[in-house]
Amino acid sequence: MPSIMLENWCWMKSVLEELSCHYTTLDKNYLADWQKQHPSEPNPPTKIPEGLVENLIKHRYFNRGLYHLYQLSTSIFDLQIHSLSTDKEITDLDVQSIWYDLRENIEGMDFSECRDGFAFGTFTHLTAGYDVCYYAYLCCTAMAQDLFLSVFAHGPYNRDTWDKYRRGILEYGGREQNLLGMLEGFLGRPPNMNALVESIARAQSQS
Repeated sequence: MPSIMLENWCWMKSVLEELSCHYTTLDKNYLADWQKQHPSEPNPPTKIPEGLVENLIKHRYFNRGLYHLYQLSTSIFDLQIHSLSTDKEITDLDVQSIWYDLRENIEGMDFSECRDGFAFGTFTHLTAGYDVCYYAYLCCTAMAQDLFLSVFAHGPYNRDTWDKYRRGILEYGGREQNLLGMLEGFLGRPPNMNALVESIARAQSQS
């Protein structure tokens, strides 16, 4: 959750401007190649144009909903194929049908032209030991967004807020077993698990 919350700063205008530059400023050979390809044009600006920054922020959540639907369908797929309890269930298992049926039903997309594929075999989170972390990621994203909006959004660089956060969350490191209780104590209430959906909906209505 702490690392996910920090992603919010990367979408602030001032931070985006500091993080970004034209690739030709990274190496003189890049600039030389660009000048060869654009002989009659002035060198590109070293800083990212203001309009581009504003468009990046405006469309931050573009396709985010589809991404989370994909997370949901793959999570259910994982649960289904790992919840078989009899030899007959395992023998009768049609992995392809489960995968593409779930994705069509949840994501609302047509997979009729690729239902004989094996895309599920390339999804390493299901087979590489990531396990419950995959499901926790979406929950942590919702809690991170709640934490950011309720604590940091109105003063993202306030030192007192950061000091409170350091002492109330980060200082515990890995020794606190009840992480949810720690977060509730910091917020003074249970986390709002709808914060992510609400922020996406708000962004969509403004774009």
